[in-house]
Amino acid sequence: MEKVIAVAMSGGVDSSLTAAMLLKQGYKVFGITLWLWVSGTPYDSVPLAVTDAKKMCDFLGIEHHVIDARDVFYDNVVDYFVKEYAYGRTPNPCVFCNKNIKFDLMLNRALELGATHIWSLVTMHKLIIMKKQVYMSYIKALIQQKIKVMLCII
Repeated sequence: MEKVIAVAMSGGVDSSLTAAMLLKQGYKVFGITLWLWVSGTPYDSVPLAVTDAKKMCDFLGIEHHVIDARDVFYDNVVDYFVKEYAYGRTPNPCVFCNKNIKFDLMLNRALELGATHIWSLVTMHKLIIMKKQVYMSYIKALIQQKIKVMLCII
């Protein structure tokens, strides 16, 4: 089976270099970017991360797909954070973002687009999709504490 790799693209160095290296190794690669709600900007204003990722994908000659996650991000992450903070609690919005957006919305969209593997160096994890099972392997032991936080909600 051909490996089709979705790279979570931010337009930054890590994700862009990852896509370039995977291409150089002969893999079929496409970029996928989350369009998230950005405070203080007009609703239709495209974030720099989206435009930068598109530029890098164009430069590399790979497809670029954008997931409009503005509403789900606001509803599941921002709104949660504001409510918890108002109640005097210390919110952890990354846990909700990982569960509802990265490991649900992004993963499912990548699979719909034909991905067999998903790379995201931003969160330093690798998801491998094989026979409808998701296996996680971790790239660096230095970030184990961050990984534990993500695993607690999966």
